Amino acid sequence: MLTVAEYSLISLGILIGSLFFVFAFLLRRVRQLTHLVRQRDRQLTKNLAAASVQTRPATSAARSAALTQSQQAQSQQAQCQQDLFNRQQALRLALHREEFRVYYQPIVELQTAEIVGFEALVRWQHPQRGLLRPADFLPLAAEMNLIAAIDRWMLKAVCQQLSIWQADLDFQRLNIQPRLSINLSAAYLSQPGSDVTGLDNGLVDYVRSLLTHDSIAPQQLNLEITESVMITDPEQTIETLRQLREMGLKVSLDDFGTGYSSLSYLHQFPVDVLKIDKTFVRYLGDQGNGSHAHNRDHGAAFPDRHQVIVQAILDLAKGLNLSVVAEGIEQPYQHSQLKKMNCHYGQGNLFGQAVDAASAHALLALKIR
Repeated sequence: MLTVAEYSLISLGILIGSLFFVFAFLLRRVRQLTHLVRQRDRQLTKNLAAASVQTRPATSAARSAALTQSQQAQSQQAQCQQDLFNRQQALRLALHREEFRVYYQPIVELQTAEIVGFEALVRWQHPQRGLLRPADFLPLAAEMNLIAAIDRWMLKAVCQQLSIWQADLDFQRLNIQPRLSINLSAAYLSQPGSDVTGLDNGLVDYVRSLLTHDSIAPQQLNLEITESVMITDPEQTIETLRQLREMGLKVSLDDFGTGYSSLSYLHQFPVDVLKIDKTFVRYLGDQGNGSHAHNRDHGAAFPDRHQVIVQAILDLAKGLNLSVVAEGIEQPYQHSQLKKMNCHYGQGNLFGQAVDAASAHALLALKIR
């Protein structure tokens, strides 16, 4: 029979053995879990590394594409700046080398279709691009403040051409004295005393010197201005035009009805001719799908708006004792309608496009035959 002490020792031994077994079991499980965690960490690291390798080319490609686009944009901007610089240089050289040309569009008496003069229009004989129209270079010239210089060149060229025609013996014999009209910018017109071209004499003095040098009859030169000069510097413009008309020159108000000026200026400005803008002539007398089709939608009594406007301009001009030139005549029915309305003069492709000086001379020579 076991004593209490022996029984206690046996129980203690069993307890210690049980604890050791539990400890060993837990230690093994901890090792297993640690191994699993390490495996998972290693796999996660591999996955992240693989993802990084896959992502790196895409990121690199995106950065490369963005860099390429930036370089292309910078290159295009630099090219645009270089092109602008080249165009500016070419335009300055054009003035120095006198690459501009004068083309002449006939102005006719509408009742007889006989040529009475021409409107002088500038062209640029570009060394590489050929003959350029005003829309191709005048906007740039305006940005460069070269419009007044071009006006000055045009005045000189036109007066030289008038002098040549005046010296023609056949023209003298038949008293052929064509009038030439030339457009003047507000920039040149508003500064007659301090020439914006950098030269000493202003517009009035310059015109006077040209007339004297080339022995031009002043009434053969017609200066065209637009309504915009009225709101730029009306007082200075009125004084300049007054001096020019005192010299015997004629003054035309171009594109009449399309500007922003008030009719109150009209009786103040010393003008001789009103030029009806082509926008009012385009559908005049049209029997097709023009303004009349629009008018029929409003009833038979609805008037032809273009005809009403043109007639109003003609009546206004008659009341002010001004001549009228209708621009943009391209169709026979427009010519016919304007004749019925007693419009004095007209110009447009129906009577001829702008031509060089030799061709204009040939047109005048037809009167001799």
